[in-house]
Amino acid sequence: MNRAENDSSMVSRILSWQEFLSQYGTGWDDLCAASGSTGIMSTLSWRKSWYEVFCDSDKERILVVEDDVGEFVGAVFMHFRRESIRAISSNVLYLWVNSHSHRQELLTANASVLANHLVEYLVSEKNTWDLARFQGIANDSGFSKAIQEAASVIGMKAQKEREWVNNILTVTGNWEEYYRGLSTKGRQKGERLGRRLAEIEDWHCRRYSSSEMMLAMQHYYTIESQSWKAEDGEVISESAKLRVYYDSLIERLAERGQCQAYILHLGEEPIAAVIALLYQGCLSVYKTSFSEKYQKYSPGWLVYCELIRDAFQSDVAVVDLFGHTRHTKTWSKEELRFEDLILFSPSLRGRMRAGGRWLINKIRSRKA
Repeated sequence: MNRAENDSSMVSRILSWQEFLSQYGTGWDDLCAASGSTGIMSTLSWRKSWYEVFCDSDKERILVVEDDVGEFVGAVFMHFRRESIRAISSNVLYLWVNSHSHRQELLTANASVLANHLVEYLVSEKNTWDLARFQGIANDSGFSKAIQEAASVIGMKAQKEREWVNNILTVTGNWEEYYRGLSTKGRQKGERLGRRLAEIEDWHCRRYSSSEMMLAMQHYYTIESQSWKAEDGEVISESAKLRVYYDSLIERLAERGQCQAYILHLGEEPIAAVIALLYQGCLSVYKTSFSEKYQKYSPGWLVYCELIRDAFQSDVAVVDLFGHTRHTKTWSKEELRFEDLILFSPSLRGRMRAGGRWLINKIRSRKA
């Protein structure tokens, strides 16, 4: 149990996954909901599925910060992994600040307090890690700045590793107005391709509710096996571990009414799919796939059209398009910005990694 020097009223503890379940398992989802977070990956259903399949209990740590009367303030989930970076073996600490594509207010509600306690812990464990990766910090959370400020006080090196963007759509007005506001060229192309697809056979896009999700996943796996992912070896059904994870996750979320699917059928044949997550008024695109055979008909456009239409006709407040591509920008130019942060341990190994990265960046900048 630790108190950061400038947060004397706050206490931090490091918990194992089992200790976390014992203490917070019952009320964790209520904490998530009360926080206002739209990040479904912070929920217990998601954490359980992830930890059961991918995590080694000896490599997991959860830093929990509480106030002086034991009330929850914030948490960071950490995972230790040994990796080879540029042919150099390194102890890497991953910090799941953001778990999908949307902000996690729960984990960064008190950014400076959480950052101070986290940095203090990292310093105390400096010989167990060489570099730490913070993945997916929402730019407007203040957490990245807080981490960098806390690290700079003790001379710890921190760098932005990359910045990235997701398109989101704030659902306002009605579907008809929104649809008319899209690019005329884009609408006409999508409608024309829909008519051409109908010349082969009648098609329809069906929404699968939470109670139908296991059937929807069977359709998704079938479509994925006929997609470009099959050529690249990225098909879920070919990996026993991934199949267990996704089936377990979707089953748990479905029990809570937190997922649904949109599948395009050509006659009886499923040819395109979106698996979507529904949490706290945010409908997030999670997994997408389409049959390569029908690529020229842009089946993805037809599925997204149905998904967004459905969002306007329900209680959804935000659609997270989970990407920043020409396709996602067709539906919305609105952006949510993120950054990945890398922190170097103050240990000798960590300082050597920081120096090496600085030298590489210097050489690259000169070549540019």
